[in-house]
Amino acid sequence: AGLNGKSINWFQNVQSPQYNMDSMAMVHQRENVHNYFDELEGIPWINMVLDFLSFKDVLQLSGTCRYFRARSGYMIPAEWPSLQKSAFFRGEDFKGVAKKWQTLDFMNANGDIMIPNPHLVHSVIIKYRWRDQGWGNRKGTLFVVKNDGKAPNDYAAPNPKFVIAQSKDVAQHEWSTALLSFRPERLEVSDDHPKREPFACTYHLWERTGGGGGHSLYISDLEIRCLICVAHGELVEYQL
Repeated sequence: AGLNGKSINWFQNVQSPQYNMDSMAMVHQRENVHNYFDELEGIPWINMVLDFLSFKDVLQLSGTCRYFRARSGYMIPAEWPSLQKSAFFRGEDFKGVAKKWQTLDFMNANGDIMIPNPHLVHSVIIKYRWRDQGWGNRKGTLFVVKNDGKAPNDYAAPNPKFVIAQSKDVAQHEWSTALLSFRPERLEVSDDHPKREPFACTYHLWERTGGGGGHSLYISDLEIRCLICVAHGELVEYQL
C-alpha cells in the first residue's frame, strides 16, 4: 500500500502539490517522467536526494507522480509496550527545571529491535495532544535529547550537541495537537560491528512544565512513527 491519504493526513499541514495544466499536458509530463526514471533504475539516487529532505518534504515528494507513489508503502507492527502515551506534570519549583520523561526505546523486552532495517530510518516523528494549566503564562515544552544530555531549564538556551528537537511552540491553554521530529544517527553495521542497537545514539523525551508556581502540563495520545527509506527509493512508514 502507498502513503495514502490517511497516512499523509496523519501529519499536519502536509498537502500534495497542485497542478495548473490541462489533462493532456499532465499525461505527457508523466510519460516523460517515467521514461526518464526508467533509465535510472538500479542507481540509488533517490535515497541520496531524500537525505536532504525533511519528512514532510519526503511525503510531498511521494505525491508528485506515480513513480514515487508506486514505491511507497507503510506497515504497522505490534504495539510498543514501553511507550507512555499520556502524562501529567506539575511545576513543583520556581526554577522551571526540565526533567526526563521517558526513553524512546526501540527494542522490546526480549532485546529485539522493533523496527525492520533501522539503519534506513529517515525520520522519527512524534505526535501528541497537550495543554497547560489553562490560565496564566504558557511555558510547557517538550524536547528530544540524545544520550546523557539534558534539556534546558526556563530561559536557558538548549545545548545543540544534545537537544536535537524542541516543540515549536509552548503548550496552549486548550487541547491542541503538536509534532516533534528528528533524524536519528544511523548505526554503521559490519561484520566487525554487528547490529545490537537500532541507532547510534539513545534518545529521550524531556519535559519542562515551567517555573514560577501554578504551572501544569497534560499530554495524551502520544504516537511515534518512523519514516523509512528502503532500497530503490521505497518509502515505508512504521507506526509504534
